[in-house]
Amino acid sequence: PSSHPIMRVLSASESISPAIRRTKEILFQPFHKGSSWKLAAVAYLSAMGLAFMPYPLFVFAIPKPPNTETVHMNLILAAFGLVSSAVMFVFFYLGSRLQFVLFAFTLEKSTTIAPLWRRYASRTWPWLGLKLILSLVVTAIFALPVFHSAHILMSQTSVQQPGQPPSPEMFAALLSFYVVLLAPVCLLLLCSSLLSDFVLPPIALEDASLTDALGRFFRLIKAEPGQLLLFTLFKVLLAIAGMMIMQVVVILAELVLLIPTGLLALLGWFLFRSLGPSGHILLFAVALTLGLVFLAVMFYIMVLIMGCIHTFYQAYALYFLGGRYPQLGDLLEPPALPSAELPPLPHPS
Repeated sequence: PSSHPIMRVLSASESISPAIRRTKEILFQPFHKGSSWKLAAVAYLSAMGLAFMPYPLFVFAIPKPPNTETVHMNLILAAFGLVSSAVMFVFFYLGSRLQFVLFAFTLEKSTTIAPLWRRYASRTWPWLGLKLILSLVVTAIFALPVFHSAHILMSQTSVQQPGQPPSPEMFAALLSFYVVLLAPVCLLLLCSSLLSDFVLPPIALEDASLTDALGRFFRLIKAEPGQLLLFTLFKVLLAIAGMMIMQVVVILAELVLLIPTGLLALLGWFLFRSLGPSGHILLFAVALTLGLVFLAVMFYIMVLIMGCIHTFYQAYALYFLGGRYPQLGDLLEPPALPSAELPPLPHPS
């Protein structure tokens, strides 16, 4: 047995502070507008791998009248469902593979993405298959309630009189439809994120099989159900807090950007409005340029914020699991070598 100290087991609440510290170290110490944003973008895009719910395929289950007038429309809907689902699956694959990359650079504090992308190529498909099965099971369970709610909503919409305010029954049907539609999405995202937290690490570190990785997860649930429940609760609360922080930061960034943008637009208006057609063209060019710059800066800020939030979620899971998974803990917080193993100091000449 090794004499090295192992990482201390952290509770769900104790894991928050080191996760914040590690997120700052990865993205902001130091901050590079290129590499930091690249890591944040990878973290943000990894969320595409959480779930695959092919809702566009539901067009095949919608009853269609057997007449020739709707043949072309039915073909268009079918093509839309197939193409949309195929595109969603491609993004699902990319996100699933990027989840390994997010795990690796959060653990290793690496700033290079390409080697990590290649490292986990062979492990992506089994991992994707697990989440695909989970996604299809949840979709199948909730498909009937979704169709039923959609049918009720369409029935209420068909009897709604034009120009009249919506009836209470229509409001109830609309609310029921949104609840039934969002419930499987929220449940699937939560379950998939827990799989990413506890099943992905042994696959990434040891190339463990899905059976082995899931077995470890279930043993952890059996050993510490209370801490796992608290971790899940904290994760939901932190997700809500993260969304609120993002909204506040985005609003503040928009206000800060709108002031110079508005002043430049006003200056352009006074400079070019009296120059005739050429002035109008210049004014349009200035307005278009300012608008594109505003959108580009806001896109940069939003991706950076969302990437920061997802990196924190990953670090939070690592610190919670690290003390319970020695191989992960030794990489997350490398143990100090005993003095006997330290290299001897050179003799003074």
